[in-house]
Amino acid sequence: MHTVYDFLEDYIQAAWQLELLLTLRSCDEPMTASALAGKLYMSQEAIQVALTCFVASDLVRIADRETTPTYVYRPSTAALRHAVDLTANLYRERRASVVDMIYTHSRPNSSTEYHQSNHLL
Repeated sequence: MHTVYDFLEDYIQAAWQLELLLTLRSCDEPMTASALAGKLYMSQEAIQVALTCFVASDLVRIADRETTPTYVYRPSTAALRHAVDLTANLYRERRASVVDMIYTHSRPNSSTEYHQSNHLL
């Protein structure tokens, strides 16, 4: 089972990548890289690179390859889906703490603000 910290360390290198994954997670329909780039005000090229990594990591699936590829959030395992759910919940409640974890790659300890939410970590 992945903890939030493990998930971030293994799959996320920047806060915008987490935003991308959570945006795709919230979509009801498959999305193109271009549409996601527009939603996140990012370059399509950066979004495409991240989506390719998410597909390779079994977090996202390509829904349609016929014309312009579309993507859907579809983790390959229940454990991975659970890790994303925990991360999304913590990100909603303590955005700054999650962003700090992404960029510092340091495990929280009991003397930090993470203590109150250690059941998520």
